[in-house]
Amino acid sequence: MKNIKLLYQFSMVILILITSQKMHAVDVWPGGSGTAYNFHNLELQIGHSVEPSGSAWHAGQNRLYIASDEGDLLELDINGNLTNHWYLAPDLINLVNNSDLEGVTIINNDIPMIYLGVEGANSIVEFDIDSGTLTGKSWDLKSWMGSSTSTGLEALTFVPN
Repeated sequence: MKNIKLLYQFSMVILILITSQKMHAVDVWPGGSGTAYNFHNLELQIGHSVEPSGSAWHAGQNRLYIASDEGDLLELDINGNLTNHWYLAPDLINLVNNSDLEGVTIINNDIPMIYLGVEGANSIVEFDIDSGTLTGKSWDLKSWMGSSTSTGLEALTFVPN
């Protein structure tokens, strides 16, 4: 147990050192440096407030995906127009009560899959863009992160080898 705690502390120090350096995205959001987005209009379209927790640009789909705390997954086109909205909260509750979306990442721009970080369940779930459903594939992170429903996963990034 002591070795695991030391490994965790060492990993956190390395993570802080790495993330304190300037980082560049592999695929750049095509908006300009002055691009801003008015979430109020988006909230009017879906009927409730949005609390974005993570976003990722899918170059293969030419879309921006935004994960929102309350279980919303949003798809925006290159102009910022809402093209799809999926409400995943009921599916996430099946994982663990009080689960919410905290991150989104893409691992392959050639396939219509995105990966969602789920706080509470401390897991990653696979989402099929074409069918608009969770695929059933998931990865449990509790052995690394614990099982707290309020102090868990807060972001998700894929770094290819």
